[in-house]
Amino acid sequence: MTPELFRAGLLDRLTVPARPAPADKTGSGMTYGVITAVVSGGEAWWQIAARAPRTGSGAPGQVDHQPPALPETGPTPLADIEQALAAAAVTLGDPVAVTRYSQRDRPPTVGYGLTVAYADGSAMFVQLHWSLRPGEARTDANRYKPQDAI
Repeated sequence: MTPELFRAGLLDRLTVPARPAPADKTGSGMTYGVITAVVSGGEAWWQIAARAPRTGSGAPGQVDHQPPALPETGPTPLADIEQALAAAAVTLGDPVAVTRYSQRDRPPTVGYGLTVAYADGSAMFVQLHWSLRPGEARTDANRYKPQDAI
């Protein structure tokens, strides 16, 4: 699966309003990104990256993720947006595992995201770059600094 196809599938299946991120020429670094929007007016910017197939197979793991019940008003927890991404990702191809970063024993620095592993050893990675509250601009200073809710 290519990042383009993965992004198109996410955009088609997400239960959170989403749109493609602007191309890399904007300085966002989001060539294959997705921007999710929530009722508060906040946005989360997610980058999609891929790993090519490799020898061996992906390790089996959790692939049953359900869409979350999102709040109708106020801030939305980033973990709920991450869960919505996971619920959409399990329907793309035939993943052997969909791992949420926030559910790991030791989450990576970005805090929120997914690894979607496939049997051929390939994987898609969805990583949070910005979590912006209403009216907040993207800057280098707030990149990779997740807020718990937006």
